[in-house]
Amino acid sequence: MQAGAYLAQNPTISIERYRRRLLGALDKAPEGVDPERTVARIWRQTISTLTERNPLAVRVLSTLAWLAPDDIPVGLLTSIANDSDDLHEALGVLAVYCMVSLTPDSVSIHRLVQTTLRNQSPIGDSAPTGRLEAERLLSAAVTSLGEPPDSGRSPTWDRLLPHLVALAATTPDGHVDTFPAGRYASAALYLQGLGHDGRAVPLLTAALARCEALAGAEHEITMKVRSNLGDAYYGAGDFERSIAILEPLVAQCAQVLGDSHPGTLTVAANLANSYRDSGDLARAITLHEETLARRRHALGNDHPDTLVSCEELARTYHASGDLGRAVALYEATLTHHQRSLGPTHPATLSSQQGLAAVYLASGDLSRAIPMYTAVFTQWQQAFGDSESKTITSRNNLAYAYLIAGRPDQAAQHLETALVRCEEVYGEAYPETIAIRANLGCAYRDAGDFTRSLPLLETAAAQSTHLLGEGHPQTLTTRNGLAQAYRAAGHDGQAIAQYDTILKHRAALLGETHPHTLATRSGLANAHLAAGDPDRAVPLFETVVTQCEQVFGESHPDTLSNYIGLADALRQTDNPAQAVPLSESTLERCVRSLGEDHPHTVVCRSNLALAHLAVGDAPRAVQVLEAAVCNASLIFGDTHPHTVTSRINLAAAHMESDNAAQAVAVLEDVHAQLEAKLSRVHPQTLHCTAMLARALGGSGGLPRATELLEHSVALAEKELGVTHPDTVKQRQYLAEIYRANDQTDLAVPLYEANLALNRSGFGRELRCWL
Repeated sequence: MQAGAYLAQNPTISIERYRRRLLGALDKAPEGVDPERTVARIWRQTISTLTERNPLAVRVLSTLAWLAPDDIPVGLLTSIANDSDDLHEALGVLAVYCMVSLTPDSVSIHRLVQTTLRNQSPIGDSAPTGRLEAERLLSAAVTSLGEPPDSGRSPTWDRLLPHLVALAATTPDGHVDTFPAGRYASAALYLQGLGHDGRAVPLLTAALARCEALAGAEHEITMKVRSNLGDAYYGAGDFERSIAILEPLVAQCAQVLGDSHPGTLTVAANLANSYRDSGDLARAITLHEETLARRRHALGNDHPDTLVSCEELARTYHASGDLGRAVALYEATLTHHQRSLGPTHPATLSSQQGLAAVYLASGDLSRAIPMYTAVFTQWQQAFGDSESKTITSRNNLAYAYLIAGRPDQAAQHLETALVRCEEVYGEAYPETIAIRANLGCAYRDAGDFTRSLPLLETAAAQSTHLLGEGHPQTLTTRNGLAQAYRAAGHDGQAIAQYDTILKHRAALLGETHPHTLATRSGLANAHLAAGDPDRAVPLFETVVTQCEQVFGESHPDTLSNYIGLADALRQTDNPAQAVPLSESTLERCVRSLGEDHPHTVVCRSNLALAHLAVGDAPRAVQVLEAAVCNASLIFGDTHPHTVTSRINLAAAHMESDNAAQAVAVLEDVHAQLEAKLSRVHPQTLHCTAMLARALGGSGGLPRATELLEHSVALAEKELGVTHPDTVKQRQYLAEIYRANDQTDLAVPLYEANLALNRSGFGRELRCWL
């Protein structure tokens, strides 16, 4: 295209002559030059020709080099030429030469053309070609727009922002930017309000450089912009850079403004938040405690900044696992808010949400869910369904329902929240993507993988494109996707996702950051689900050691990973080592978290399985009866923890040669699961197989056969013949046929599953009758 355009505009140059000129340019390239540099030389030849034929076209092209490459408004370029016809003619010439592409109201330019133009050496001490023109055009454009809105979106601003970000991000070294620093800062705040902190970073970096040049490093405005830059890095998940900016800024503010100045204390609080979210909980707690003490002394107990410090310190106690101090501080702060601001003030509702989160973390669903519900109702009544706080509150309530084992109620709220987000913010807004991912998680927990996986895969792709593959939200979304792959039986995909997330989190956050530890734990569980305890055990051993170093031995995350390690040991060739570890972990759970905490319930159930694995069925029955009683009282009969404990109890009854009691337990559970979930939910299918096994062991082979034949037909219809759960149900049916001496029916099922295993579908299956 470049050759055709060049020859069309230069009819006196023959094809052979153009070929010689091109070869001459290429011959001058050093050996091993990459294709992009070769293309750049061709473009430089075209630009040289354009300079002679239409200097305005080259001036326009040089200006475009400093903007975003796509959707440059033609109206932005109007003042480059005195006559608009000249501008359009210049753009036409550039289009003919394939240097730009045009629509009626926009221009796009190839990125390599931009790079080539920006890297041209300036003449003498002058600014790079086109740079000042780009600054002038954008300055005039944003001046005419006025300040961006404090909330909501502005389509006009949204169209200009990519070019403003590009201008800031491409500032040449040593160049004095003429674009107003205040405009950069305002645009950055607008982007941060939309959740695009990463895009705000170059704007604030440029604003800071301008402020330092004009006002000095210690001017209050300069320090404020520097603080905002630290906050932008924090919002983008780059805690290392945030801390690197905020640490010296705290000292600078204390020296310039005083250590009790509100500005100093705000920067200190933000630094403490960066410490907390980077995993440095000890420094975060110390700094938050110091900041709170100074705010109380300087501002009083009821000042809004003081109460914000109380909430941030409570949130940090929560992150460190000190739930008792977190609850006490949240409750005291909530009382202050209710007394001074009233029960429906946004600050009061925010404090209630924080307290509800701690209740949820402590397993106190009876207080967490009503509090989340009350907060959501207040936001909804005051601001309607489409206000951001209402959407966030609805999302929090949905999460509580998910933890409570009520994914259908969670999905109902998230479906509404997703519709509202798409209406208000659009498809690609960070909040919309997060809600879409959460809805995928709700469908996952409901066993609806046909809806869960596409939503989570879409959300992960959107978050990667919008925020970057290493952004915290992207990694959280991918974590949900990995869990969905694991739950759906796609072990290889789950492990691959966890491996990728772990590499990113370890590189960005460090090996012992809480998110890195959680990912390593997820990877261990994925290997365990894939039937590979030998890989899971060393991963769990690493995590428990790191958790003890970071959190201490009584933190919920530490205890959760000890539970995982014991369960992995139970599934090795030496299950006896799981019993003492499960017993000691249960003692610590009861002592640190209480009898009613979910970790305690799970640990007790797993201890029973460890007893069962070493042949002590009577002890397993005794422990499981207590576990079922506790789980039913705390969570209800259909919560996953309760269902798992009851199915384990039935297994213990079977190992105790009490198949009739196992059947009675499983019949009841099976009926509840079919009514509450669905007949093809993973829990329901697992219970179906267990019930068939119990029936087979109690002389009820005909009923067991009928049950599994129906289950296989349903799974093949609803899930597909290659779905891992279908494969398992088919295997169980084959075992029933074999036990009933119906080998003519069993063999085809074994052969079908063997063929699927050879082709890479399904997990390795073991006989269980």
